[in-house]
Amino acid sequence: MDAIKALLQKYREILAYLIVGGLTTAVEWVVYLPITRVAHVPVFPSQVISVIAAVLFAYAANKIVVFRSHCPTRKAFFKEMASFFGSRAVTIFLQIGGFWLCEEIILPRYADNPLILEYGDIFIKGFISVAVIILNYIFSKLFVFRNKKEG
Repeated sequence: MDAIKALLQKYREILAYLIVGGLTTAVEWVVYLPITRVAHVPVFPSQVISVIAAVLFAYAANKIVVFRSHCPTRKAFFKEMASFFGSRAVTIFLQIGGFWLCEEIILPRYADNPLILEYGDIFIKGFISVAVIILNYIFSKLFVFRNKKEG
């Protein structure tokens, strides 16, 4: 039991990030699916809206739960926030650009496949979501929360 506890403690940050990353992805999907499937908003604007909602959730969750970041001054807080949103802007650009590329170039090649026609955006979104979770952890660890204080 102590060995398991030691492993959990050793990998707490990565495990917490995976959970928060999963929840962030869930927020994105919970926003995305009703907009596209119920409100019938086109896929690209729905993707933009869902990504913005997810990033707002991700900042708070990563700051509090994953990296346990405490900023001693307002300046430090705003610097951290700007770094977070800046790094997420990079992955948002990659995410939206990749999604657009797949939707406009790759999916039309398979337009005769009913499975791809109906669920192609879901497959693409899933693949891109995994890549973005990994990149966001790397950026958060290296650039945003690198000077954190454990609480």
